[in-house]
Amino acid sequence: MNLLKFGSKSKKDKLFFRSLPWRSYLVFLAGIYFLFSTLGFVSSLLAPGAMSYGEIIRNSLLSGLVGAIYAHTFTRDLKFLAVGIILQFVLAFSPYGNLELIKDNPELVTYLRFHAVGIMLLVILGYILFVKFISGEGLKHFKYKTEIDLARKMHTILVPEIVYKNEEFDISGISKPVGEVGGDMADMFKLKDGKMVLTVADVSGHGVSAGLLMGMFKSALRSNLTHGDSLSECYSNLNSMIFDLKDKKMFLTASSISIHPGKMEFIVAGHLPLLIYRKGTKKIEELTIRQIPVGMKKDFKFLEGEFSLESGDFVVMVTDGVPETFSKSKELFRWKDSNGLLKKMQLKRVVN
Repeated sequence: MNLLKFGSKSKKDKLFFRSLPWRSYLVFLAGIYFLFSTLGFVSSLLAPGAMSYGEIIRNSLLSGLVGAIYAHTFTRDLKFLAVGIILQFVLAFSPYGNLELIKDNPELVTYLRFHAVGIMLLVILGYILFVKFISGEGLKHFKYKTEIDLARKMHTILVPEIVYKNEEFDISGISKPVGEVGGDMADMFKLKDGKMVLTVADVSGHGVSAGLLMGMFKSALRSNLTHGDSLSECYSNLNSMIFDLKDKKMFLTASSISIHPGKMEFIVAGHLPLLIYRKGTKKIEELTIRQIPVGMKKDFKFLEGEFSLESGDFVVMVTDGVPETFSKSKELFRWKDSNGLLKKMQLKRVVN
């Protein structure tokens, strides 16, 4: 049983080294090579004065090669073990020079050999601890990197760029994570009756868990919309469903706009207000409904509202990534700055 556990642990330790790009792995092997090449010079201390400079350099080159091969053997491929053993024998039984020279001062020889053995033991012990540390921390890094890659792929699939245009509306949406993985979502869903629903959401947290919650919210929202539910009914239903399937500390803020002939509805759940630029008055309106985020309380009835648009008006839906953005001068972009910014920007620039 212990052997099985050891074998399983050994395989886990190798995961990090096997996941390394060859360039990084070769740097690691080069470090091991130069570390063990010092043993070639240490070997001359075991027989002081008996080796020529050429023999010392030879032993140094072979020692580094043996160390690198053993490192590769126990981190990636056991097939190289035989090669390492053969080179070890070549190194051990290599002929020395004039051994008679070391008999003149036995006390000095003992003194130097003591240093040589100490250096070898410390180098080998340091190497073992070095690899042990890298294997342990490397495995954690490997798991973290795997999760980050998975979360990034989930975000790419769940939040594609939105580009849509018809005779009445020009719609675009995009989500660009500040870090490696984002928790924001932008979605456009077209129904068979011509109705369109635009949604922006911000999931608390990051990583795979945030991606899963985002996926549940998006699929549940679309499912409810397909059944003809209103925005308030959709949010109330999916809030009850998601509440039991998520971590207690997780939630999401969201806002949606429902567009269908003769009527436009909106809903805001703990999210930033919708910004409407009125072309006629050149003013900015904020639309919001003060209510809790999705997933905060199981039984909650969400409310919705109505609004209208004139030709040339445009609506902006954002997440907190906008007010939390820093300018080039390292100043925080404030929410109140958005009104002035939208007035200065043309519709085409907002869409792009």
